Amino acid sequence: MELEKNPPDDFIRHHGWEWYQVPAYPLCLVKLVSEGIVRITYQSHRFTRYKLADLEETERALRDLGISRGGEISVYEKVVRLIREKPIYGEILRRIVELEKNPPDDLIRHHGWEWYQIQVPQIFLVKLVSEGIVRITYRSWKYTHYKLADLEETERALRDLGILWKRGD
Repeated sequence: MELEKNPPDDFIRHHGWEWYQVPAYPLCLVKLVSEGIVRITYQSHRFTRYKLADLEETERALRDLGISRGGEISVYEKVVRLIREKPIYGEILRRIVELEKNPPDDLIRHHGWEWYQIQVPQIFLVKLVSEGIVRITYRSWKYTHYKLADLEETERALRDLGILWKRGD
C-alpha cells in the first residue's frame, strides 16, 4: 500500500510494482488477484506488475483490522523465526553473511551476489526476498543480484542461534 501511495518513481506510479518490491511471496499475490484485491497491470513471460484494485478500500480494511505500518517485524526477528521453522536457512544465511563480509570483488561488494555464488537453488532466495531478509539490488534479463536487507542484524541473529561464531571463538 505504501508503494502505491508514495511511489518512488513514475514507472511504478503508472505501471505498478513487482513481487519483490513489496515484498510478497508470488503465490500470495496469485491469491490476492483471484480475490480481486490486487490486479495485474502488465504480464510477460519474465515480469508481472501489480496494483491494488482499490487503494482506498484497502486502506479502510486495514484500518478496521487495526493493522498499521508501524507493526513491522525486524530483520533479526524474521531471521530467527525462519531458521527455527526451517533450519536449512541457517546454513544458507551463513554463506551469504560470509560472502557479504568478505566479497571477492568490487562487483559483489557494490551490486550484490548471484544465486550460484552461494550454491543455493533460486527458490530459497524467493523465500528470503519475500520475507524481507534479502533484497534484489539489480535485475535484468540475464542476471539478478541480491544483498541482505540488514547484514548486521542477520549476523547477530546467526550468532545468537549458534550458527555463526566470532573469530577466535
